[in-house]
This record gives sequence, structure tokens and C-alpha cells, in this order.
Amino acid sequence: MKPIRVLILDDEILAIEHIRSLVPWEELGFEISCVATHPLKALSLVEQFRPQLIIVDIKMPVMDGLEFCKRVLATAAEHHKPQIVLLSSYKEFDYAKEAIQLGLSNYWIKHELQTDYLTRELTLLKEVIEGDLQKQAASRRSLLGELLSGRPVTQEQWQSVAEAYSESDFFQLVLVQQDRPFPLLTAMSNIGSPIPPAFEPVQVELEDESLLASIPIRKSQFAFLFIAPGIRSEHKLWDRAHENAMLARRTVEDQAGGTASVVVSHDISDWRSIPSHFHEANVWLSCSVFYGPRFLYRLQDRQNYKPIRFIADQAMKVITEKMKTFQFEEIPSLLSSLFSEALAAKDLIGFTDMCKQLVSLLEQSRETLNLPSLEQLWMRNEIDASLWTSLDGIQDWFIAEYRFLSKSSVSFGTYSRKVIQALEYIRKNFSEDVGAQEIADHIGISRDHLRHLFKEETGQTVLDALTAVRIDQSKAMLEEGKYKIYEIAELVGYRNSQYFSQVFRKSTGMTPLEYVERKR
Repeated sequence: MKPIRVLILDDEILAIEHIRSLVPWEELGFEISCVATHPLKALSLVEQFRPQLIIVDIKMPVMDGLEFCKRVLATAAEHHKPQIVLLSSYKEFDYAKEAIQLGLSNYWIKHELQTDYLTRELTLLKEVIEGDLQKQAASRRSLLGELLSGRPVTQEQWQSVAEAYSESDFFQLVLVQQDRPFPLLTAMSNIGSPIPPAFEPVQVELEDESLLASIPIRKSQFAFLFIAPGIRSEHKLWDRAHENAMLARRTVEDQAGGTASVVVSHDISDWRSIPSHFHEANVWLSCSVFYGPRFLYRLQDRQNYKPIRFIADQAMKVITEKMKTFQFEEIPSLLSSLFSEALAAKDLIGFTDMCKQLVSLLEQSRETLNLPSLEQLWMRNEIDASLWTSLDGIQDWFIAEYRFLSKSSVSFGTYSRKVIQALEYIRKNFSEDVGAQEIADHIGISRDHLRHLFKEETGQTVLDALTAVRIDQSKAMLEEGKYKIYEIAELVGYRNSQYFSQVFRKSTGMTPLEYVERKR
């Protein structure tokens, strides 16, 4: 929490310096923001610095301490009244009685002020002030929550949190949302999802006095309401709002991890319109897939946006026909054109519908090729959804998926279902000690039938196919350079590195070490 602001008023500068020197103010959580030796000067400092604690001498020329306190309390907002302590050289009952009637915090005798005494008094005052601040913050958060949820808020209720500001001051709404992958798969909502959990809606605090309130809206989203006192220039309003937005985003990112996007409304003149600005900001955040991670959008720029209805039906028919005839290699170029149209339109409903159709077609093709479903891969943590935070990333992911289908269809397209199952089992279990018997048992036929069928359709023996997969995998690991040769041998299913090297040489014409040297 920021230090508590203190003003000291005494017509004797030596008295002020004495109080200042008695205790380590900063260590106790206080900051002497200003001092004054004249009450009229102190009144202007109160307006400028808005101290939370005022220490004032009772007897001063022109205006005594009690009159000064009356003026301060008369102009202070009801919920922003400072704590005030009177100073006196003597115990004067009449002064003490009037101080109590005014509701002042305490009455200190100057010659009794020692380090220990002042430390105890300041500690007690700090607890009171911080308790009041916490109550005020909770009240503001509650009222902002009521306002944003659409519940009625009266002028009196609003005045209770904004009374310290001028009615001509502008409000600034900042909505921050943790960047999340676009929900391409229905399995994303299931338990066990590999996506990191959304940031839980705990309270986010900012050390900023222009912040009226900050509240969690739902998982991953926070609303911050700032006020821009005394600023009228459009340019300066935006500069202040941009600073506030960067501060809010940085705070959420630090606490949540990852990145966050922001929508800002920087010149709200009427508090009653805050809910409509909030609703519109949410609409833009729901379209974040078109802008990518960490985008910042100024709500006042919305007049430059003209929505275009996006319908992908015709293009989807073409893609469907290509898939039915296993022409997967022609689909990436079609997808590039389709996603360009989607980006230009920025129609979330149309884009969502297009993605659902593309996922459905992928699932159908994977089933035809006897590949695991996308939802199965998702639940096994075998899908990287980090690309799904932007339209470009989703396009790249779909293109990669269809290229994979193109490669898979070359080997799978002309084979019987049993051979396809055998090949799939080999690709999934090449690192294990597998042979024709294990594969035959898995797909439900005899070993001899598998050998005959496999040789007839592929021109290879089962062992040849298994070896080819293992060698391909070992090549990739050798090129990666992360593993030793004996480690690669074990990872691809060979328990003896010497035998692995012999098989590798027979297959490639060189040893694993020679293969690595050649690639360099």
C-alpha cells in the first residue's frame, strides 16, 4: 500500500522540524507530503495534496487550529475526510472538548511527544486510515459491480464514491482480458484440458489514485474504472487512458502469466453510460481472434468499423469435394483465401461457423484414414493450441493438419482397413518391443494372415515397415542433436545400440555418426 500522506501545520518551523525528526516516517508507512506555517497556505495544500492525516497546532495567528479544522472538514467529501490531530502546548479542556465534538482523531501535547509515544500513536492512526481505505475500496468495487451488471444505481449511491471529483471530470473504463485460445474443439471445455487454467478472479490492486475501482468480471477478465480529474483535452485524455491501460494490463499479466488484451473507453462524460461502454468493450474482446494477442483497442474508434457478413458455404463445398477425393494438397491455398475473407469481414459468428465446418471435415477425414480423432488427441495433450489466439495462427494450424492428411492419404488411401490399422499401430508403438504377432493380436487377425495381407498390399514385410518408421524417427532425433546414439536406439525400440547402428547402416548406407557428420 502507498504511504499515507501527511500535512503538518504549525506557525513555528522548529516545531515542525522537531515532529519530523522524532520518528522514521517512511518506515512507519507515512509520507510527509507538505508542511505549512500559515493556515491559509495550508488550506491550498490540502486541496492540492489531499493529505490523509493532518497534524495541526491549535494556537496560530489569523486562524486558530480549530477554525482551520472546521474549514477542512466542511469542504472534504463525506467519504474522504482526513484524520486530524490537534497539537497544543498545554492540556486545555475546552479545546479538547471542541475537538471531540468535531470528530477529530486525537489531541497531542507537544512536550509529551517522544519517539515511543509518537510511534504508538501513528501506528494506531495507520490502522484506522488503512481500515477506512479498505472499506471505501470495497464500497467502490461493490457499486461498480452493481453498475456493470445492469442493476439500478442511484445518484446518491454514485455520489458516495465519486463525490471527491468534479461532475465535469471524465471517466475512463479499461477492460483487460487474459488471451485465451479460440475454442476450436468442444473438448476444450472438458476436464483435463491441456490449456492452462484461466486466471481466477482474485482482486487486482493498483497503486493509482485516479483508480476508482477494479473488479473481476469473470475468469480471465477485469474491469478498471479510472477518473481523469481536470483533463479536458482529447489528446491528454487518451494519453492518460493509455497509461492506465498499460498499467492495468501489466498488473494482470504479472499476476496471471501469459498475455492480455485491452479495450479502452477514455472519455465517458456521464457515469450512467458506463454499462453501455462496458457491454461494447466486451463485444470487441469477444472478437480478439481477429486482432491477435496483446491487442489494445480504443472503443472510440468503433465508428471506423463496418461489419461485413461472412458466409463460407460456397468455399466449404469446394473444400469438401477436395477432401472426398483425397486432394488434400489443394486445400491449403483454398484455406488461405478463405481466412483472408474472414479477416476482412471480422464476423465472429461467420468465422466460428466456418471453423466448426473445417473441424468436422478434419474429423471425417481422420476417421476415414483410421487416425485418432482430434478430441482424442486433445485429451492426450497431443494438440498445441497456442496458435489459436489469432486468426493467422488458426489458419496455420488448419493448413498443417490438412498437409498431414495429404501425407497420410498417400500411404493409407489404397490399403484395406486391417493394413491401415497395422500401420497405425506401428507408428504409435515403434518404440516398444513389437512384432507381427503383437500387431496381429491388436487388429484381430492371425499372424500369417497379417503377413500375407501386408506383403500383398504394401510390397513390404511387417518388419520392413517397422524398421522404416524407426529409422525415420531416429534420423529426426539425430538431426535435432539432443540425444546420444545409445539414447536414440532405446527411444526407437532397439535395446542394443550396436544392433541399431547395424540396422541404420543397412537402411541408409552410413552409420548414425556418419549421418550426423553429413548433416552438419
